[in-house]
Amino acid sequence: MTVLIAKNIKKSFYSPQQTELLKGIDLTINHQESLAIVGKSGAGKSTLLHILGTLDTPSKGELIIDGVNIKKTNCYAIRKKKLGFVFQSHYLLENYSVIDNVIMPAKIARMCFHKQDLGLGLLSAVGLQEHASLPVKLLSGGEKQRLAIARALCNNPGLILADEPTGSLDSFHAEMVYDLLLRLVKEQGKSIIIVTHDLKAARLCDRTLILKDGFLSEVTNTINF
Repeated sequence: MTVLIAKNIKKSFYSPQQTELLKGIDLTINHQESLAIVGKSGAGKSTLLHILGTLDTPSKGELIIDGVNIKKTNCYAIRKKKLGFVFQSHYLLENYSVIDNVIMPAKIARMCFHKQDLGLGLLSAVGLQEHASLPVKLLSGGEKQRLAIARALCNNPGLILADEPTGSLDSFHAEMVYDLLLRLVKEQGKSIIIVTHDLKAARLCDRTLILKDGFLSEVTNTINF
């Protein structure tokens, strides 16, 4: 089953000078598939991920998520129900409790849920249930990223999009976060797209593509950014 289809996605910027960053991206993500997108800084990886996640709009092209053709009129509804996000910057509410952060997507979507059941279940999956009542500002960097993963799973989305999710962590904690993220995605039958500079993490995914000169291509044994 196909989760996401991108057809001829292009993205241009006109200030300070005209630049065509994405020149024609074609991409298909299947159910329960993990994909890593690698490439040098400035290649447009985050821009592409934001477009795939409906956070940005392409200059040209077509995006289909779970069989729905994405438009300005439906992108918000699709995003809050079908997609989960993990970013390098956690975007957590530092003065709120851990459990209030993890259930925030459900509140925004106005879902009916029991706070303790939903929140503690999500936190248990990432080993943070004992910190449920703590303010987020007291967590370590690795714990915050684990919380961000749990939050991304809150609304049971079919597709997770992760943008350099371990960019602010040391190698030891980065490996732990990637192992956790990919394990949870697999266990819960979801798909994931990861943008990363971490080639070791990329090789844990089912597929790895490189974004170079505005196009995506399959990665060979030797990756040359």
